[in-house]
Formats: sequence, structure tokens, C-alpha cells
Amino acid sequence: MISRQDKINKGGPLASFLFLALLGSHTFFSAFFVSPIAAASDTISLVYIEANTGGGSGGHLAIRIDESVFHFQYHLDGFFRLKRDSWRHFRLVYNDLENRSLFLAETLVGAGPCKRLKDRLSMLLLAQDRNFANLDILKDNYSFLKSMQTTGHVMVSIRALGLFKRRSQLSCPEMARLRQEVLSRHGRHFFDICLNGLDKKIRHVCQGPFKARLILPKAKADFVPLVHTSAQQLAELVAMEEAYRILDGAIAVKDDVFMDAGRYPPCFLQDLIVLRQSVKESITRLLNSNRPDKGPALLVELARFQALERSIETGHLIVLDPFHDESPRVSSRVFLADRASMEMLHGDLKRRLSYRLRTLCVQGIRDEVTYNGLENLTARMVELERGLEYGLPVRISDGIDVPCRKDNVVVGGHFCVIGKEALDRSNENYRLYLERLREIYSYDLIDSNCVTELLKEIRQAFVVNSSGMKCDSAYLDLVSDLSFVPFMSFRYWVTHMAVRRVVYMPSFRKRSLSGMYEHDNSLKVYLRESNTLTSSIYRPKPEDTSFLFFTDDVFLARPFFGAINTAWGILNMATGLVFIPIDHGSRFGQGFWGMLYSLPELVFSNIRKGSFTWTGVAE
Repeated sequence: MISRQDKINKGGPLASFLFLALLGSHTFFSAFFVSPIAAASDTISLVYIEANTGGGSGGHLAIRIDESVFHFQYHLDGFFRLKRDSWRHFRLVYNDLENRSLFLAETLVGAGPCKRLKDRLSMLLLAQDRNFANLDILKDNYSFLKSMQTTGHVMVSIRALGLFKRRSQLSCPEMARLRQEVLSRHGRHFFDICLNGLDKKIRHVCQGPFKARLILPKAKADFVPLVHTSAQQLAELVAMEEAYRILDGAIAVKDDVFMDAGRYPPCFLQDLIVLRQSVKESITRLLNSNRPDKGPALLVELARFQALERSIETGHLIVLDPFHDESPRVSSRVFLADRASMEMLHGDLKRRLSYRLRTLCVQGIRDEVTYNGLENLTARMVELERGLEYGLPVRISDGIDVPCRKDNVVVGGHFCVIGKEALDRSNENYRLYLERLREIYSYDLIDSNCVTELLKEIRQAFVVNSSGMKCDSAYLDLVSDLSFVPFMSFRYWVTHMAVRRVVYMPSFRKRSLSGMYEHDNSLKVYLRESNTLTSSIYRPKPEDTSFLFFTDDVFLARPFFGAINTAWGILNMATGLVFIPIDHGSRFGQGFWGMLYSLPELVFSNIRKGSFTWTGVAE
């Protein structure tokens, strides 16, 4: 049976990504979104997502288990990876911003198979993270050794070290007081003893052979050990050494690292005081810890301690800049082209921050994870505010980041001789691992896409014991020439599995239209909203290509509108030829893709639906 969601949320790829990157992908930032159904513990839902322009032109398939959604995506680096999103975030991306209708086939499978599938997919994610972490380690190791052989210096890049004014002669009073507390607890020679010990370890590593023990993964589910290299060990020791020197020298954080969001409510002061004490205790634990990666963690804690001190002293919410050095930047020309949406987004972020602060006044900051979420929300709001006010590029990130500004350290007094054999071995290890991951995480339109890979994992999870399955087991052995097509696979699933219900979730535009039809003259609404020139819901964007009429909500008239859209695309191509010296072919490209995406409409098919930068969804 098909059940329609009637709730209306009132209020292109690049634009959508900008919104998500500014908003953040963690559930913390998408908690306002209401799910239409609550998944039972003995059910899974196969999710079919309708097509749209760009990477979604063939539709998409995902599996929902509880409040998590698992799906395979092709990344720009060429790898085809498994991704896990919260259901709220997933729906915000596909159903609202990308304006694609969803179909959920809620399927009874039993608690056992449901748990096995979720465990398998979670394990695949862990193995995947380990594989790509190892690849980064091997790449960094080769770059490190090559640089050392070329320059003759031991240059080490340290995460979070770039947060501090290492070359300044001025000390930070708050850090000086913290240093005195540490010396009172551990003795006045504490830092000298620690630094001498680290110096001996650094000498030993630097003079030893630079090797890496390598175990290649055989399949996606193969959880291999974390790669350890001598260069990595050296970086960990140098990071610890620099963290001790930062505290011993009472070195201040750089001024441009702090992001000021304005005054916070008076009730939030006590939370900041409690958190400052918690950070001080964390610093003490790290100083006495034996964990090998404590250097960057200690640097972040020392920087956060200073941010909290400033917040308490000034009455303003001041956080560290969490954006990474490699964070992509969106030029002011791009995001200011839709300034109205960006201003609405800024207002929404500001309201969300105010709401979050009031909530924390009641609930309290439970831990640093909560503070990290607040840190990211604050930084995104301030970053967009700066971009709008000063016309600066806006940095974006689609994750929850920890402050991680890097800086380089030349390890003095230790000269390492790197032979050609060691360098070649390091390069060969990286090449072998890269080739293996290309084999494992390859994409193929027919044999390895979002459908086939997902079905493989479902079969692997259920083949253990299919007695608990309330379905036609023939689906687990599905072999079909069309099994790689998302819609065909979804239809087969609905036909052969024990599907309890199919939930239809209209796209954002369709939901908005439904609300307008209920409260206004239908003919007036249709004439206004059927085209991109007069629509009050949609604003034309380059990523959506050039088109005039929406065809996703009509059928019989689709070929007629498709012919007009095709002609419109050709007209834009012709006009674009004139503007090539000015816009470097942008208008011509929009016209070409507009014509291409209009052709299926001539035979009653629809791909393009438009997309949204910001949908006005409120807390």
C-alpha cells in the first residue's frame, strides 16, 4: 500500500553541498527534521531515491536500519565507498535540498537478520576507515622521506601546532597560571625531565631504519592492522615535545584562530566554568598518559583552555577555528550570487546557535563532544557572517571537525640519512596499497554501483541464517540483467519481499505545491509554479542546467514541455557562444546540459527536478 506524507515543511549539487557544509552533517545540526515513520527493530527499509541532474541522474538506492541509512557513493577521488548518514540528514539532503522524492519499502525481516545486517555494514565502515587511514599514512611517509632526502632536513608536520604563536616572545597569563599548577603538582623540573626523555627517543628513531610493516586488505570486510611507520612514530614524538614546550613557555593562541559569535546568555557562564575545569583535568591526564598520539590532543586542549578563558572573561562566546587547512573554499562570487538565500541561512544558523545555548543552559555541557558540536555550529555561523560582510571566500566542511591547523617543525640536531632503497620501498608500499584499494573500491556502472554493492552486502548478512527471514529467499540469489538499475531492483524487492508498506515521501517542491493548492486557486498556483521564471518556490541555479518548465509533476504534457525545454537549452547554447570570452563557456555548458536532460522528457521520462540552496526548515 502507498501512504503519503502530508506534513509540509514551510518556510544543485554545489549549492546543496554549500548548505550542508555550512550546517554540518552531524545529527546535532539536523535534529529539527521530523521523520515520517519510526522504523521497528525487526524491519529494514529499502529506499529508492528518484533521479535528478548530476550524479543522481540514474536514481539511487539505500537501506535504512533504525535511524541510520547506509548507501554507496562515488567520490571525486575515484573510490566507490560505503557511507552512513543519520536518517534526518539523509532526508534533508535528498528529499529537500536535492528535491527528490523518496520511496521506502518497509520490510519485515526479524530482529536477528536486522542486527546482522547493521553489524556487517558497520564493520565495513570500520574496515573502510582503516584502509583509507593506512593509505594516508603511507602517502605521508613517502612524502616525508622524499623531502628528507631532498633537503637533508627532518621536517615534521604537526596537527594543531599551527594554532599557537610559537615565534612570539609574549607569554599568555592564563597559560602561565596553568603551567604553575602543573609544576606545583609534578615538581619544578617536570618539563625538563619530559623534554630530555623525548629528545633521546627522537634521536633513537631518527637514527634507525625507516620501515613500515604492510598487510594488504583482501576484501571490503578485511579489517587490517593500522600501519605503523618510523616517520609516523617520529611525528608523534615531536608533537609531544612541542606540546610540552607550548605549555612550558606559556605560549598564546594566534588571534585569528579565535572566532567570536557575540554575547552568550548569562546562564551559560556557569557551564563554561565547569567545562574549563574539565579541560584542565584532561590536560593533566594527557600529560601523564602513555598514548602515542597525545601530542595533537594535548595541543587542542591547551588551545581550548585559552578559548574558554576568553569566553569567561569577555562574556562573548569565543571558540577555536575548526576548519582544516585543506578545507574547500567557495568564492564570494559563487555564494553571493544567491545572497538572499545565504542571508536566510545565516539567520537560521544564528537562531539555531541561540536555541542551542539556551538548551545547554538547562542541560549543561555534558562533555567535550557536546562542546565540539557547539564549536562547529558557532564557527559555521561566524564564517558565513564574515563572507557576507566582507565578501571573503567561505570555507566549508561537511563533517564535525576538531581544530587542526598544521605547522612544520625542523628537528634540530638530528641528521637522518635516507637511502634510495628505503625511499623506493616506501613508494612501493604506497603504490601497492593504492592499487589494492582501487580494486576493492572500484565503481562500475553495471557490476559495481549503488544497487549491486548494497545487494551483495544484504545477501552476505542474510545468508548466515535465512530462517528468520519473512521473505522470498529467491531475492537473495537475484540475477537479472536489470538488477543494477535502482528502480527495477526496488520494484523487484517490493514484489518478492515481505514488504509491510511502501511510504511515498514527495520532494520539497511537491510538498510545497500541495500546501499552495490547499489554500489558493489551483489554476493560479499551477500557472505561476509550473515554470522557472515565475515560480515562488524555486530559484534558477546553474547546477540545475537551463530549463523553463518543470515536468516531474505532469505526465501527458511532459513531451510538449520537454520540447520547449529542449529548444530553450539550444537557445542558451547559441547565446552562450557569444559570451564564451566573458564567462568561459558557463552559459553554453548550462544550455548543453539543459538540452540533454530535456530529451528524456520527449518520451514521457523525467530526470531534472531542480534543487534548493536553502529550504527554510526551522527548528
